[in-house]
Amino acid sequence: MKTYKGGIHWSTAGDSHGDCLIGIIYGLPSGWSIDVAVANQLLKDRSKGFGRSERQAFEHDEVEIIGGLWKGKTVGSPLLIRIDNKGKKDPPKNDDWVVRPGHADFSGSIRTGMPPKAIAERASARETAIRTAMGGIALALLKDIAKVEIVSCVKSIGNIVAKRLDSNVDNDLNWPDENSYEDVKNAIRKAGQEGTTLGGSIFLSIQNLPPGLGEADMPMSKLSARLGQAFLSIPSVKGLSFGEGLETFQQKGNEAHDLLNSESNQAGGLEGGRTNGKSVNVTLWAKPISTQKKPLPSIDLKTGKPVDAPYVRSDVVVMPAVSVIAKALSSLIILEAFGSMLGRGRFDEWQKRWNDYLESFPDWLKSK
Repeated sequence: MKTYKGGIHWSTAGDSHGDCLIGIIYGLPSGWSIDVAVANQLLKDRSKGFGRSERQAFEHDEVEIIGGLWKGKTVGSPLLIRIDNKGKKDPPKNDDWVVRPGHADFSGSIRTGMPPKAIAERASARETAIRTAMGGIALALLKDIAKVEIVSCVKSIGNIVAKRLDSNVDNDLNWPDENSYEDVKNAIRKAGQEGTTLGGSIFLSIQNLPPGLGEADMPMSKLSARLGQAFLSIPSVKGLSFGEGLETFQQKGNEAHDLLNSESNQAGGLEGGRTNGKSVNVTLWAKPISTQKKPLPSIDLKTGKPVDAPYVRSDVVVMPAVSVIAKALSSLIILEAFGSMLGRGRFDEWQKRWNDYLESFPDWLKSK
């Protein structure tokens, strides 16, 4: 059993149709009055969205804290949370070995020898519900310590790209461009009628972070690397770009960098693996999900014979959910960086250490 000497660590357990999903967060400061309202709101936001599957109609996820609290306050021991699966069901009596192209079925079955449906239980996007809940707890703590704000919205669905980005979105797609909202819904309807799915992209911004947050002693400890790993762990996400990363590669060096006193943010708030005081901005791209109502050609892994892929209840588009999941995961990773800087201790000690860090800045920087 690994012993953690400091910092924030977290893990999950549970399957798509098992009893529940479990999350554990290690290293939270003691004496923090935890409020699960942020987590429950993120869970609610994750479940909504035009084009989501019927499973979202009955899950109604809420966080249950089953360890690590005393009279509503953290005690410094691991925080253990649970979300029940309303969609629990027993495994099928007879295993089939037909895989869905693009899903984890094939690679997982080949590696483990287990049937595709067994692999799908853990590979299912249902697991992101518990990470969303943990991210909500992390975000609540970040707000209490440093007034961190994280906003996100859908940037594109299919071939429709929002012409404006706005974090003040109030619709079932988290879509920021009112002028093209109905066009997007019609595209989703059409894809559903055709028995297929749509991908897209999302924009996320982490705000109110000072310079210097994050570690750079080891390459994979860099905040940019940790965020990238977290974002790419979201099912269907295939690419990401910090700031203007997909444009700056064509520029000359004297054009591509943010001057200290400028308003530009081409680097997306990260330089050398640490924050530079600007908003951490990132765009994520996700492929259409692999389960198709109109099945793709596949094979039976046992016989090698061609068959149609099975259809399992699924979404037509998941970009609204991805925008929420990414917000939650970025909260967890930013909290890791806080924990690495502030170490173990009480909540009031965290507050003092954070304020001491901000006070250590030169006067010209504190006035910005």
